Amino acid sequence: MAAFVESVVKKAGLENLDIDEVLLVGGSSKIPKVAANVQIVFPESTVVVAPVFNTKTTDPNELISRGAALQASMVESFDAEEIQESLQPVVVNTQHISKPIGVAGANGEFIQIISAETAYPIRKSITLDVSGPTAFVEVYEGKRTVKETVVEAEKFSDDEDDEFSDDEPEVVKEVVYVPGTLLAQLGVQSVEGKKVEIIANITKDGSLQITARSGATVVKGDIVSA
Repeated sequence: MAAFVESVVKKAGLENLDIDEVLLVGGSSKIPKVAANVQIVFPESTVVVAPVFNTKTTDPNELISRGAALQASMVESFDAEEIQESLQPVVVNTQHISKPIGVAGANGEFIQIISAETAYPIRKSITLDVSGPTAFVEVYEGKRTVKETVVEAEKFSDDEDDEFSDDEPEVVKEVVYVPGTLLAQLGVQSVEGKKVEIIANITKDGSLQITARSGATVVKGDIVSA
């Protein structure tokens, strides 16, 4: 089971750390061993939805039929021509960005504005704190890295001596993005209230528009997709 799950994730071009949630459907998902084998593949941050972990979850036998019913209710009001148009590749194959977009923080960290795999057109913004009357903003594509943290085995103590657990130190992995490809640089003068709003707008043709705004001061830049 574990090998099959890992092969599915790999076939999708992803890694186990990229999966936020796993929904188990069908009767076999009620088997504790199946759910446990799936859970062991992923890090602790990944939520595995199954009756064995949460008795209040929807019956797995009903999920597929429920999804089909919801989909049917959504298309019920459309005629055949409209449904055919909705099945065109431009509609079905939703355009999305492969890497997150954000800015570099004061310490060089990556501050995300739009997350990876977000469909566009999309418009999002964040507000940054600045220390002076002028702000220099660098916009980047995020570069995916894997951070490993070693958690030492638990130490046991008593009145006579100290003993350590026989368990090996645990290595906890998490995906962390750092500034990658530089997309734009913007300078904002006359900053009001020591705050600058950064707006990222991706149009339907994939072009990225960046706006930095503080009070009446607005700086804009366009990055046209290749």
